[in-house]
Amino acid sequence: MRPRPIGGRSGRLALDPDFSRVAPHERKMSDPASVIPALGGISPEVPKILLVLFLSFLIGLEREGRVTGDAPAGFGGVRTFPLIGMMGYAMALLAGPQILAVAIGFIGIAAFLLLSYSHKLSKDSSGAAGVTSEMSALATYLIGALVSHELFWIGTTLAVASMILLELKTALEGLARRISADDIFTFTKFLLLTAVVLPVVPNESYTEFSVNPYRTWIVVVAVSAISYGSYVVQKLSKGQGGVLL
Repeated sequence: MRPRPIGGRSGRLALDPDFSRVAPHERKMSDPASVIPALGGISPEVPKILLVLFLSFLIGLEREGRVTGDAPAGFGGVRTFPLIGMMGYAMALLAGPQILAVAIGFIGIAAFLLLSYSHKLSKDSSGAAGVTSEMSALATYLIGALVSHELFWIGTTLAVASMILLELKTALEGLARRISADDIFTFTKFLLLTAVVLPVVPNESYTEFSVNPYRTWIVVVAVSAISYGSYVVQKLSKGQGGVLL
């Protein structure tokens, strides 16, 4: 429907009043109301993108801070990690419920990181180059994919856990040097009793004496827990405390 001129010599135009009563789906594409979104409308993807950029930037900032003095520059930083996070977000957004495309993107990023690590090894004559930055980049890709699927809690938790592990490098390495092989083996035996054997022990009474293997094994686990706790106290107090069982 064409607008008709009113106002004489002014040359102004006014739309036909009947046009406002036309249903939106019946209007032609020339109607500005059908092609221009309402002012102030924000895409639901904008908060997700900002979250991915924020979490990825934090990881990249931590990696950037590890390069000090004359140390060789590692992989990525405050620009590379947000880009990797956005790649994961875009790939998951385009793939929808299909996980194959996200997996292919993950493999592509991993291949690129492998080339980067090979180059880093060729420049490091000591052979002590680590893969922490490369693993952080893979985690950043997954963070972007998780946020795209609205798994905000998992994505944020993954980012925070990565940040904690990266920041506690010195403390964790010091802890690993203080724990001996015997300590690890002792803790493994305790886990074997509590987390492997206990769940599969039948919780039923047998024989005329109503012997319950599960309750019997709980007693074994309780004694082992006290013994292991005493062992830990002895290690922390350098043999000056604890109860031997």
